[in-house]
Amino acid sequence: MRGPYGMKAARGPSGVQTMRGPFGGRLRVARKKAKLTQVNLAKILGCSPPRISEWERAVRTPKPLTQEAIFLKIKKVKRTKKR
Repeated sequence: MRGPYGMKAARGPSGVQTMRGPFGGRLRVARKKAKLTQVNLAKILGCSPPRISEWERAVRTPKPLTQEAIFLKIKKVKRTKKR
């Protein structure tokens, strides 16, 4: 089964559908599909742009539940932009 960003789908710890594969690559794809810059995404998430860069380059990786929350926020922004 494929998820919303063309990656293999799986269920995360909270039962929310997540994608398998390296977090950084999935984050970059999701961010670009939502037409967000690293700066925009950082403002939405309440973190710094360098943190987004670190995640995308796999220097750091947030906990699985945090990853789910990030993708849910990106998905929400993407839906809001379509309206």
